Amino acid sequence: MKETTTYLFYATVPMPQEERSKASIAEAVRRAHEGAWSLLAASLHLIDPERFPGSAADQLPAVEKGVYGKPAFCDRSFPEFSLSHSGSFVVCAVSECGPVGVDIQEMTPWDGYPKMDDIVTRFFHPKEQEYYFSHEDPGKRRRIFYQIFSCKEAYVKLTGLG
Repeated sequence: MKETTTYLFYATVPMPQEERSKASIAEAVRRAHEGAWSLLAASLHLIDPERFPGSAADQLPAVEKGVYGKPAFCDRSFPEFSLSHSGSFVVCAVSECGPVGVDIQEMTPWDGYPKMDDIVTRFFHPKEQEYYFSHEDPGKRRRIFYQIFSCKEAYVKLTGLG
Protein backbone atom coordinates (compact mmCIF):
# COMPACT_ATOMS: atom_id res chain seq x y z
CA MET A 1 0.00 0.00 0.00
CA LYS A 2 1.12 3.53 -0.63
CA GLU A 3 1.74 5.68 2.43
CA THR A 4 -0.80 8.30 1.33
CA THR A 5 -3.63 6.02 0.32
CA THR A 6 -7.03 5.66 1.95
CA TYR A 7 -9.47 3.08 0.63
CA LEU A 8 -13.24 2.88 1.01
CA PHE A 9 -15.12 -0.39 0.55
CA TYR A 10 -18.81 -1.12 0.87
CA ALA A 11 -21.12 -4.08 0.51
CA THR A 12 -24.56 -5.34 1.38
CA VAL A 13 -25.28 -8.21 3.71
CA PRO A 14 -28.29 -10.35 2.82
CA MET A 15 -30.92 -9.95 5.50
CA PRO A 16 -33.95 -12.17 5.95
CA GLN A 17 -37.26 -10.37 5.47
CA GLU A 18 -38.87 -11.94 8.49
CA GLU A 19 -40.95 -10.48 11.26
CA ARG A 20 -39.32 -7.65 13.20
CA SER A 21 -39.10 -9.38 16.56
CA LYS A 22 -36.37 -8.42 19.03
CA ALA A 23 -34.58 -11.69 18.26
CA SER A 24 -34.65 -11.16 14.48
CA ILE A 25 -33.45 -7.55 14.83
CA ALA A 26 -30.59 -8.71 17.07
CA GLU A 27 -29.69 -11.39 14.51
CA ALA A 28 -29.70 -8.81 11.70
CA VAL A 29 -27.39 -6.51 13.70
CA ARG A 30 -25.08 -9.47 14.43
CA ARG A 31 -24.94 -10.36 10.72
CA ALA A 32 -24.17 -6.77 9.73
CA HIS A 33 -21.46 -6.53 12.40
CA GLU A 34 -19.86 -9.75 11.16
CA GLY A 35 -20.27 -8.52 7.58
CA ALA A 36 -18.30 -5.35 8.39
CA TRP A 37 -15.38 -7.36 9.83
CA SER A 38 -15.47 -9.73 6.86
CA LEU A 39 -15.42 -6.75 4.51
CA LEU A 40 -12.37 -5.39 6.33
CA ALA A 41 -10.55 -8.72 5.97
CA ALA A 42 -11.40 -9.02 2.28
CA SER A 43 -10.42 -5.39 1.69
CA LEU A 44 -7.02 -5.78 3.33
CA HIS A 45 -6.40 -8.95 1.34
CA LEU A 46 -7.35 -7.15 -1.87
CA ILE A 47 -5.06 -4.20 -1.09
CA ASP A 48 -2.03 -6.22 0.02
CA PRO A 49 -2.37 -10.04 -0.25
CA GLU A 50 1.21 -10.67 0.88
CA ARG A 51 0.77 -8.75 4.12
CA PHE A 52 -2.82 -9.97 4.68
CA PRO A 53 -2.99 -13.48 3.19
CA GLY A 54 -6.45 -14.36 4.53
CA SER A 55 -9.67 -12.76 3.38
CA ALA A 56 -11.95 -14.05 6.17
CA ALA A 57 -12.78 -12.17 9.36
CA ASP A 58 -11.20 -14.88 11.52
CA GLN A 59 -7.90 -14.31 9.69
CA LEU A 60 -7.58 -10.65 10.71
CA PRO A 61 -4.60 -9.61 12.83
CA ALA A 62 -5.26 -9.07 16.55
CA VAL A 63 -7.42 -6.04 17.35
CA GLU A 64 -7.72 -4.00 20.54
CA LYS A 65 -10.09 -1.20 21.52
CA GLY A 66 -9.06 2.28 22.58
CA VAL A 67 -10.33 4.06 25.70
CA TYR A 68 -13.60 5.03 23.98
CA GLY A 69 -13.96 1.78 22.04
CA LYS A 70 -12.30 2.61 18.73
CA PRO A 71 -10.86 -0.63 17.31
CA ALA A 72 -7.28 -0.74 16.02
CA PHE A 73 -4.80 -3.42 15.12
CA CYS A 74 -2.47 -4.29 18.00
CA ASP A 75 0.43 -4.11 15.56
CA ARG A 76 0.60 -0.36 14.91
CA SER A 77 2.49 -0.93 11.64
CA PHE A 78 -0.80 -2.15 10.14
CA PRO A 79 -3.18 0.40 8.61
CA GLU A 80 -5.85 2.21 10.55
CA PHE A 81 -9.47 1.38 9.78
CA SER A 82 -13.04 2.31 10.55
CA LEU A 83 -16.18 0.20 10.20
CA SER A 84 -19.87 0.98 10.08
CA HIS A 85 -23.07 -0.90 9.37
CA SER A 86 -26.72 0.03 9.17
CA GLY A 87 -29.48 -2.23 7.99
CA SER A 88 -28.02 -4.43 5.26
CA PHE A 89 -25.25 -1.95 4.38
CA VAL A 90 -21.65 -2.27 5.58
CA VAL A 91 -18.70 0.02 4.91
CA CYS A 92 -15.05 0.12 5.89
CA ALA A 93 -12.30 2.64 5.38
CA VAL A 94 -8.63 1.61 5.45
CA SER A 95 -5.83 4.16 5.74
CA GLU A 96 -2.06 3.98 5.80
CA CYS A 97 -1.77 7.74 6.29
CA GLY A 98 -3.41 8.16 9.71
CA PRO A 99 -6.70 7.95 11.54
CA VAL A 100 -9.85 7.42 9.53
CA GLY A 101 -13.56 7.53 10.34
CA VAL A 102 -16.54 6.33 8.34
CA ASP A 103 -20.24 6.04 8.99
CA ILE A 104 -23.25 4.81 7.08
CA GLN A 105 -26.92 5.18 7.94
CA GLU A 106 -29.73 3.41 6.16
CA MET A 107 -32.39 6.03 5.48
CA THR A 108 -35.35 4.00 6.64
CA PRO A 109 -38.84 5.50 6.70
CA TRP A 110 -39.21 7.13 10.08
CA ASP A 111 -42.41 8.56 11.49
CA GLY A 112 -40.49 10.06 14.40
CA TYR A 113 -39.89 13.55 13.00
CA PRO A 114 -40.50 15.20 16.39
CA LYS A 115 -37.75 12.93 17.76
CA MET A 116 -35.50 13.79 14.80
CA ASP A 117 -36.18 17.49 15.41
CA ASP A 118 -35.27 17.02 19.08
CA ILE A 119 -31.95 15.37 18.17
CA VAL A 120 -31.18 18.25 15.79
CA THR A 121 -32.01 20.82 18.49
CA ARG A 122 -29.90 19.07 21.11
CA PHE A 123 -26.83 17.98 19.13
CA PHE A 124 -26.49 19.93 15.89
CA HIS A 125 -24.56 23.18 15.52
CA PRO A 126 -26.78 26.29 15.23
CA LYS A 127 -25.90 26.63 11.52
CA GLU A 128 -26.81 22.97 10.94
CA GLN A 129 -30.08 23.52 12.80
CA GLU A 130 -30.82 26.57 10.68
CA TYR A 131 -30.22 24.59 7.48
CA TYR A 132 -32.30 21.63 8.67
CA PHE A 133 -35.28 23.69 9.89
CA SER A 134 -35.24 25.89 6.77
CA HIS A 135 -36.74 23.00 4.79
CA GLU A 136 -40.45 22.24 5.09
CA ASP A 137 -40.42 19.02 3.07
CA PRO A 138 -40.15 16.04 5.48
CA GLY A 139 -38.21 13.95 2.91
CA LYS A 140 -35.63 16.70 2.42
CA ARG A 141 -35.32 17.15 6.19
CA ARG A 142 -34.81 13.42 6.61
CA ARG A 143 -31.99 13.40 4.02
CA ILE A 144 -30.35 16.42 5.65
CA PHE A 145 -30.62 14.80 9.07
CA TYR A 146 -28.95 11.57 7.94
CA GLN A 147 -26.25 13.41 6.01
CA ILE A 148 -25.23 15.61 8.95
CA PHE A 149 -25.65 12.80 11.48
CA SER A 150 -23.41 10.48 9.43
CA CYS A 151 -20.73 13.15 9.12
CA LYS A 152 -20.77 13.68 12.89
CA GLU A 153 -20.54 9.93 13.53
CA ALA A 154 -17.64 9.58 11.07
CA TYR A 155 -15.81 12.44 12.81
CA VAL A 156 -16.25 10.80 16.22
CA LYS A 157 -14.88 7.57 14.76
CA LEU A 158 -11.97 9.47 13.20
CA THR A 159 -10.96 11.06 16.51
CA GLY A 160 -11.70 7.98 18.59
CA LEU A 161 -13.12 10.20 21.34
CA GLY A 162 -16.44 8.39 21.68
